[in-house]
Amino acid sequence: MRKNLKIFFICLIFPLFITGCTTNFMSTLKTPLKLSKPSLHFYTDNLIRTLKNSDNITISIFYSKTGKNKTIPDDYMEKFYLFMDSIKEDYFIDPKESQLNLNEPEYRLTIYVNEESTFVINILNDQYITIHPWDGNYAPDLIDISSLHTGNNIFNIVDFLIKNHNK
Repeated sequence: MRKNLKIFFICLIFPLFITGCTTNFMSTLKTPLKLSKPSLHFYTDNLIRTLKNSDNITISIFYSKTGKNKTIPDDYMEKFYLFMDSIKEDYFIDPKESQLNLNEPEYRLTIYVNEESTFVINILNDQYITIHPWDGNYAPDLIDISSLHTGNNIFNIVDFLIKNHNK
């Protein structure tokens, strides 16, 4: 009887181990637990709140075409804050409805608060950016920045810093 019980448990548990190791099974298992994103600007609101409540903020720029990496100088941080303040609610786009490739940004800004990476801003081109936390659960916030003033457009600021600023 005991031997039959062991064989029964082995036959029952072994398939669970096999299917449990596949990523498709795990993502299917997690799907019912996911909640919908509260708003199209959820992560942007969190970033703005974090920027207002923190004193030690550093932003690193990575230029994907050349592999250059640079930190935004303190005298340009004001331009970054102006950019964040100029984003309006009607600039946000549902990423599910867009045809953009969100995986290949031209620039990637990593925002460090108290020397810990918290948010990522992917600058896809001069028209679109995404904002998300380093470990977010929802789709990133997709923002159309084409209607921003040239001086407040983050693409222009970062492009200038990478290509012309020699600090």
